[in-house]
Amino acid sequence: MMTRVLFIGESPPRRSFFYCKNSLLYRAVYCAFNRKFGVQEENFLEFFKDCGCCLVDLFAEPGLKITDVQGTSKMEDALNRLRELLSKERPMAVIVVIKRICKNVMRLIDELREKDGSLNIMYRCLRFPRGRYFKDFVERVVRVPDELIKQGILPGDCSFEK
Repeated sequence: MMTRVLFIGESPPRRSFFYCKNSLLYRAVYCAFNRKFGVQEENFLEFFKDCGCCLVDLFAEPGLKITDVQGTSKMEDALNRLRELLSKERPMAVIVVIKRICKNVMRLIDELREKDGSLNIMYRCLRFPRGRYFKDFVERVVRVPDELIKQGILPGDCSFEK
Protein backbone atom coordinates (compact mmCIF):
# COMPACT_ATOMS: atom_id res chain seq x y z
CA MET A 1 0.00 0.00 0.00
CA MET A 2 1.26 3.41 -0.96
CA THR A 3 1.84 5.91 1.85
CA ARG A 4 -0.52 8.79 1.19
CA VAL A 5 -0.32 10.45 4.60
CA LEU A 6 2.86 10.34 6.65
CA PHE A 7 2.53 11.29 10.30
CA ILE A 8 5.93 12.36 11.66
CA GLY A 9 6.80 12.35 15.34
CA GLU A 10 9.98 13.34 17.10
CA SER A 11 10.99 10.00 18.64
CA PRO A 12 9.27 7.00 20.18
CA PRO A 13 8.52 7.40 23.88
CA ARG A 14 10.72 5.44 26.25
CA ARG A 15 8.02 3.08 27.57
CA SER A 16 5.38 2.94 24.86
CA PHE A 17 5.00 2.79 21.09
CA PHE A 18 2.29 3.89 18.65
CA TYR A 19 2.09 0.52 16.89
CA CYS A 20 1.85 -1.31 20.24
CA LYS A 21 -1.33 0.70 20.91
CA ASN A 22 -0.03 2.02 24.21
CA SER A 23 1.10 5.60 23.58
CA LEU A 24 -0.59 8.94 24.05
CA LEU A 25 -0.17 9.67 20.34
CA TYR A 26 -1.85 6.37 19.45
CA ARG A 27 -4.79 7.23 21.70
CA ALA A 28 -5.19 10.71 20.16
CA VAL A 29 -4.97 9.53 16.54
CA TYR A 30 -7.30 6.61 17.24
CA CYS A 31 -9.84 8.96 18.90
CA ALA A 32 -9.78 11.20 15.83
CA PHE A 33 -10.18 8.31 13.36
CA ASN A 34 -12.91 6.76 15.50
CA ARG A 35 -14.83 10.02 15.51
CA LYS A 36 -14.32 10.64 11.82
CA PHE A 37 -14.75 7.13 10.42
CA GLY A 38 -16.32 5.14 13.26
CA VAL A 39 -13.53 2.56 13.12
CA GLN A 40 -13.31 0.40 16.23
CA GLU A 41 -10.06 0.03 18.11
CA GLU A 42 -9.48 -3.62 17.20
CA ASN A 43 -9.48 -2.58 13.52
CA PHE A 44 -7.77 0.79 13.83
CA LEU A 45 -4.17 0.02 12.87
CA GLU A 46 -5.26 -2.02 9.85
CA PHE A 47 -7.68 0.76 8.86
CA PHE A 48 -4.92 3.38 9.34
CA LYS A 49 -2.65 1.39 7.01
CA ASP A 50 -5.43 0.66 4.48
CA CYS A 51 -6.12 4.39 4.22
CA GLY A 52 -2.47 4.88 3.26
CA CYS A 53 -1.41 6.34 6.61
CA CYS A 54 1.84 5.64 8.40
CA LEU A 55 3.66 7.07 11.44
CA VAL A 56 7.44 7.46 11.56
CA ASP A 57 9.70 9.27 13.97
CA LEU A 58 12.45 11.70 13.05
CA PHE A 59 14.74 9.97 15.56
CA ALA A 60 14.76 6.23 16.18
CA GLU A 61 16.23 6.56 19.68
CA PRO A 62 13.43 6.58 22.27
CA GLY A 63 13.04 9.87 24.12
CA LEU A 64 15.52 11.80 21.95
CA LYS A 65 14.58 15.44 21.49
CA ILE A 66 15.61 17.73 18.66
CA THR A 67 16.90 20.24 21.21
CA ASP A 68 19.46 17.61 22.32
CA VAL A 69 20.95 17.09 18.85
CA GLN A 70 20.44 20.35 16.89
CA GLY A 71 23.51 20.94 14.73
CA THR A 72 25.03 17.49 15.29
CA SER A 73 25.65 14.51 13.06
CA LYS A 74 22.64 12.76 14.72
CA MET A 75 20.45 15.57 13.40
CA GLU A 76 21.92 15.33 9.91
CA ASP A 77 21.53 11.54 9.92
CA ALA A 78 17.87 11.86 10.96
CA LEU A 79 17.15 14.42 8.24
CA ASN A 80 18.92 12.28 5.64
CA ARG A 81 16.80 9.23 6.61
CA LEU A 82 13.65 11.35 6.38
CA ARG A 83 14.78 12.81 3.03
CA GLU A 84 15.24 9.28 1.66
CA LEU A 85 11.88 8.15 3.02
CA LEU A 86 10.02 11.14 1.56
CA SER A 87 11.74 10.71 -1.81
CA LYS A 88 10.95 6.99 -1.90
CA GLU A 89 7.40 7.01 -0.52
CA ARG A 90 6.34 10.36 -2.02
CA PRO A 91 3.45 10.92 0.41
CA MET A 92 0.79 13.41 -0.60
CA ALA A 93 0.51 14.81 2.92
CA VAL A 94 2.72 15.08 5.98
CA ILE A 95 1.25 15.65 9.43
CA VAL A 96 3.95 16.70 11.90
CA VAL A 97 2.62 15.75 15.32
CA ILE A 98 4.92 17.89 17.43
CA LYS A 99 5.63 21.56 16.76
CA ARG A 100 9.30 21.66 17.78
CA ILE A 101 10.39 19.56 14.76
CA CYS A 102 8.11 21.36 12.33
CA LYS A 103 10.61 23.92 10.98
CA ASN A 104 13.16 21.21 10.19
CA VAL A 105 10.62 18.98 8.45
CA MET A 106 9.12 21.89 6.49
CA ARG A 107 12.57 23.05 5.32
CA LEU A 108 13.29 19.52 4.16
CA ILE A 109 10.00 19.27 2.26
CA ASP A 110 10.58 22.68 0.64
CA GLU A 111 14.09 21.56 -0.38
CA LEU A 112 12.69 18.37 -1.94
CA ARG A 113 10.00 20.36 -3.79
CA GLU A 114 12.67 22.65 -5.29
CA LYS A 115 14.63 19.63 -6.57
CA ASP A 116 11.56 17.77 -7.84
CA GLY A 117 8.73 19.94 -9.10
CA SER A 118 6.42 16.93 -9.30
CA LEU A 119 6.67 16.37 -5.54
CA ASN A 120 3.61 18.09 -4.11
CA ILE A 121 3.37 17.41 -0.38
CA MET A 122 0.72 19.16 1.67
CA TYR A 123 1.80 19.54 5.28
CA ARG A 124 0.31 20.44 8.63
CA CYS A 125 1.95 20.95 12.01
CA LEU A 126 0.13 20.07 15.21
CA ARG A 127 0.86 20.48 18.89
CA PHE A 128 1.55 17.16 20.57
CA PRO A 129 -1.66 15.92 22.26
CA ARG A 130 -0.38 16.22 25.83
CA GLY A 131 -2.61 17.69 28.52
CA ARG A 132 -4.78 20.58 27.39
CA TYR A 133 -3.72 20.07 23.76
CA PHE A 134 -5.26 16.58 23.49
CA LYS A 135 -8.73 17.83 22.52
CA ASP A 136 -7.35 20.37 20.00
CA PHE A 137 -5.12 17.69 18.43
CA VAL A 138 -8.06 15.30 18.03
CA GLU A 139 -10.25 18.09 16.56
CA ARG A 140 -7.58 19.01 14.01
CA VAL A 141 -6.92 15.40 13.01
CA VAL A 142 -10.69 14.86 12.60
CA ARG A 143 -10.74 17.72 10.07
CA VAL A 144 -7.67 16.57 8.12
CA PRO A 145 -9.37 13.66 6.23
CA ASP A 146 -12.00 16.00 4.76
CA GLU A 147 -9.26 18.23 3.39
CA LEU A 148 -7.31 15.23 2.11
CA ILE A 149 -10.39 13.67 0.48
CA LYS A 150 -11.29 17.00 -1.12
CA GLN A 151 -7.75 17.23 -2.56
CA GLY A 152 -7.82 13.61 -3.74
CA ILE A 153 -5.11 12.51 -1.30
CA LEU A 154 -7.28 10.05 0.62
CA PRO A 155 -9.90 8.03 -1.25
CA GLY A 156 -13.46 9.20 -0.61
CA ASP A 157 -14.41 5.63 0.22
CA CYS A 158 -11.77 5.30 2.94
CA SER A 159 -13.79 2.95 5.06
CA PHE A 160 -13.38 -0.35 6.79
CA GLU A 161 -15.69 -2.89 8.40
CA LYS A 162 -16.45 -1.32 11.74
